[in-house]
Amino acid sequence: MLIDLHNHTNKYSPCSVISPEDLIDIYVKNGIDGVCITEHNIVWSVEEQLLIKKRYEGKIKIFFGYEIDTDFGHVLVFSAKAPDIKSKIPIPLNKLNTFFPVKTSAFIWAHPYRWSSYHESHLTKLSDFDAIELYNGNLGLERIKYTYDNLRKNYVRFTGGSDTHAVSMACKYGTKFDDEISTNDELIKAIKFGNFKPVEY
Repeated sequence: MLIDLHNHTNKYSPCSVISPEDLIDIYVKNGIDGVCITEHNIVWSVEEQLLIKKRYEGKIKIFFGYEIDTDFGHVLVFSAKAPDIKSKIPIPLNKLNTFFPVKTSAFIWAHPYRWSSYHESHLTKLSDFDAIELYNGNLGLERIKYTYDNLRKNYVRFTGGSDTHAVSMACKYGTKFDDEISTNDELIKAIKFGNFKPVEY
């Protein structure tokens, strides 16, 4: 199953200029199995999620998470719990588990070397993540290779996401899962325990 794990819309991410409907329509048109909406430091309400899922029922699977600012960088979080964290931003990485229970949440280090460089101290943090975002639509190929070369020997698993903020950015990278996934809970389980790999569309 092919899912794009990283996308923003103008509903709750001020940096995005694409509407939720335009975003999802692009993925439907391109035959992608699933799309994640990961707004900056906020998640859609349950009611909002249900409305848009119903609108696209039978066409595509839609999942929801956060992209959270931490003192270690950006983290994609998918969780059974949906706290309001905006007033706590940035959150210390070692405090994320006070907001999101580790057993029912999945954590992905987003675009780790988009703005920074590798340091050996990063290795002590890798166990805080279920995966590392290798393919990201805002990274050039040199940065992707840099991430891979520095982290691949540390038994990490890699994901892919387009990091969409505009129509032209959609459908670039995704994550191919062995499992069929229909719900956020199933997505969390697949990220934590399933088999997957990053792919380019």
